[in-house]
Amino acid sequence: MVSIGLCMIVRDEEAALPRALGAAREVVDELVVLDTGSRDRSVAIAREFGAKTGSFTWCDDFAAARNAALELATADWILVLDADEELVVAGARAALESFAARPDRVGQVEIENVDAANGPSRVLVSRFFPRDGRHRYVGRVHEQLVRDHGEPTRAPLGVRVRHHGYSAAALAARDKPARNRALLERTLADSPDDAYAWHQLGKTEHVAGRHAEALRAFEQALARARDHDAWAIEAVETASYSLRALGRSAHALALLGDLEATFDSRADTCFLLALLRMDTGDLTRAERGFLRALELGERPTTSGESVLSASTSAPAFNLGVMREVQGDPSGARRWYERALAFDPNHREARAALARVGAG
Repeated sequence: MVSIGLCMIVRDEEAALPRALGAAREVVDELVVLDTGSRDRSVAIAREFGAKTGSFTWCDDFAAARNAALELATADWILVLDADEELVVAGARAALESFAARPDRVGQVEIENVDAANGPSRVLVSRFFPRDGRHRYVGRVHEQLVRDHGEPTRAPLGVRVRHHGYSAAALAARDKPARNRALLERTLADSPDDAYAWHQLGKTEHVAGRHAEALRAFEQALARARDHDAWAIEAVETASYSLRALGRSAHALALLGDLEATFDSRADTCFLLALLRMDTGDLTRAERGFLRALELGERPTTSGESVLSASTSAPAFNLGVMREVQGDPSGARRWYERALAFDPNHREARAALARVGAG
């Protein structure tokens, strides 16, 4: 039977580790935790869970730390998680064992960012691979897995992981945008044609509200992107949101509109196009786009990160706004109620429903 090991790098994660290791040990045969300079009880907690621990002198290089953790593992296959991630246990072991029967692929877990600023989102990330010496990490930050220094064949695992590290409080506590910006700028100083690093810099600047800087980074990323880069549509979408934040919705619509036919089955794209069309007064096409996003629903996507609200509460709420502006309070009420059915904590829909009345 195949053996499966967890590899994790940590620093000052005593609050998160019990949740992460408690779930993982229900699924894997070996726990490996590499500490990169903790000043809290992270190492002691890892040992309490039976983990093999090691230490690593931090050198501003996440890939180097990941690879050092791999050196400590002895299992046949490696599952990589972070301390702020929680493996969904149900069905995970069977899915991992089934996938391991085909060692020619790298397994993608579905990461659910449960507390992201724009609401929960999902993305497929390569995290499961054989311990064969052929798989290594590259990249100072937002490190990527390679096989024999090239692109591996990737496939979804059918395993889900909850990520708890994107809340505003978590980002502020560790000042992740500033840290990532510094590491990405060092990466780009060494490798100015690294399209993925430019993309990640754009995302970092967007999250920080530095939209002009984000646009400059996304321009560099897209100029260097390859046809098969799954992150490219996410880069275009995030650049469009930055343009919208700068009051340039018409420009954003021109940037994104050429991709409408290609990404007609991606709810995020359909929703954003509809939002931009609502901004620019094309209400007929905006309504059609919001309805299309709802029709698509929460489908899994291989094209970058996907925000769950783009196919649920957000289009429903905006359809309510359109009905209200058009003088149709009963129609607005139905859509606001639907938005609340998707997300009972949707404050804007609740306030709008109070505004148009209970009917």
